[in-house]
Amino acid sequence: MKNFFFAFFLCFSTFVKADTLDYWQVDYYSILDKIEVARFSVLDNERDIILKINNFNNLNIAYDYLTVNYYSDTPCMECESYIFVENTREQVITKGKQVGTSKPIKILMGDIIKYYRSTKNKYYDFFYIKKSPYGKVVKTLLFRLKLK
Repeated sequence: MKNFFFAFFLCFSTFVKADTLDYWQVDYYSILDKIEVARFSVLDNERDIILKINNFNNLNIAYDYLTVNYYSDTPCMECESYIFVENTREQVITKGKQVGTSKPIKILMGDIIKYYRSTKNKYYDFFYIKKSPYGKVVKTLLFRLKLK
């Protein structure tokens, strides 16, 4: 009987997300609107976001941006937090910075769209980087953006 309960809880635990895991939310802001694009956690295997390039207007591109809110079970008010956007050759295209964790970090879509128009590169990896006051640096791949 103990083996049955152990097997039951073991199977059930694979379907439940723990609230102490790191997770992040991506929002898109334009002049007129705010849209929640996605929510991911470290347990998610598929972390792709697809945006249509035709949806970006040249007049408003300077005002459009993404925010990434990264939530951790160990917040740090003194840490420097970054979002690096890299192309497929691991070159940094643009980045955003914030002091402290759990605060939104802004990424201008204009920087990504300008790079896309000059190179036709469709894939961009978003990394979260946390630098502690003690010098420890942690880099986490959050998601891949595909422009279509």
